[in-house]
Amino acid sequence: MLTFIHGPPTSQDQFPPALLELDGVATLGRVIRELHDAVADFDPGEAEYRVGRRSVGAGEVVCHGDLGYWNTVWDGDQLVGLIDWDFAEPGPPVGELAVSAMSVVPFRDDAWAGSVGFQAAPDRRLRLGALCDAYGGVSPIEVVGAAERVVGSEQEKLRTLGEQGLEPWASNLANGQARLFETLAAWIDANRNTLT
Repeated sequence: MLTFIHGPPTSQDQFPPALLELDGVATLGRVIRELHDAVADFDPGEAEYRVGRRSVGAGEVVCHGDLGYWNTVWDGDQLVGLIDWDFAEPGPPVGELAVSAMSVVPFRDDAWAGSVGFQAAPDRRLRLGALCDAYGGVSPIEVVGAAERVVGSEQEKLRTLGEQGLEPWASNLANGQARLFETLAAWIDANRNTLT
């Protein structure tokens, strides 16, 4: 179903202003929990996803699949929509939370943070704690571990599906997205102790 969502579009080049603040990070954490609670008992059986046919496994839910800040719509400080569901697929809820954490904490260096709108170096430990507290029932150390697993899984998907010519992985592989995952993996490895 196509629905109009009132709010300015978000790009990968600029954070929504609400997410520069702890309250916005907490709002996102609460909405992700509401999403996961809403789909907890949704089981479409073996269904076709972009990555192929599969069922929802034990401990999994149907996740958005790309829940970075760029797929959120804000009206001021209100999160009014999650968009771009084409990567939806079953996965562990903490993995989805980790995807969001990597983008909004962010799990990137200060120069990158400045390029998307932070006026000063973000307090990543505080931001990750706010996200986890709002989501509930998960610790920052669990999210950091999940982030490492997600990056490894995405690297494998990029390599395998890209080499098979499946889009968008083939184009992403050709455009050097492997370097992004290498950068994320190295940043997490070097900074995990500052996050928890």
